[in-house]
Amino acid sequence: MARSLAVGATALVLSVAGWVSPTAAGAAPATSTTLVLSNPTSAYGQSVRASAAVASSAGPAQGDVVFTVDGIAIKANLTGGGTASVLLPDTAVGIHEVRATFVPQLPLQQEGSSSPVQQWRVERAAVDLGVQVSGARPRSAARVRLDLRGDFGTSPGGDVRLRLAMAGGPRRVRTATLDATARATVRLGRLAPGRYRLVATYAGDADHLAARRTVRYRVGRP
Repeated sequence: MARSLAVGATALVLSVAGWVSPTAAGAAPATSTTLVLSNPTSAYGQSVRASAAVASSAGPAQGDVVFTVDGIAIKANLTGGGTASVLLPDTAVGIHEVRATFVPQLPLQQEGSSSPVQQWRVERAAVDLGVQVSGARPRSAARVRLDLRGDFGTSPGGDVRLRLAMAGGPRRVRTATLDATARATVRLGRLAPGRYRLVATYAGDADHLAARRTVRYRVGRP
């Protein structure tokens, strides 16, 4: 049974050779942890994997790796090769701090270690703005269907501004609010014969970039 004794300011450990200092008795072997992000700069909704590798001077590292993103912890088991990886959780646009910390299974045989903090930059996702005009014919009420799709399966939110201009005629402006599926329908009513230019402008939101689409069509005479 191991014992320790403090003599003055020096702590001693009892070994088979008698009372010796911890340095002489041997400390747990040191380890080092490195962290790699698959995409240090990514778009909102894009999958990013964090991978850690733990090196030990005394054989393969055994234990867990705790990944932290802005203080939120995710634990992963080490493989036989001393590596671990996780998919980072979806997070808001901005700069986030990621770190990997090795937690040894047997602290007396291996020391824990942490990687340097890495910055993960999340930028706004691009948006595809779909515009479909229907009913653009004589004696029919025209309508515009909007369907927005963000990259990586994300759903934009907010408003879309529509500006309808007839060649040589007045302009109309409408604003549509997107529903939970990032869609909206706007009724334009009956349009006089002529050529039209419809410009749909999405200003973007906290997680999505702005987008714009122009559609030209003609309403014939009865």
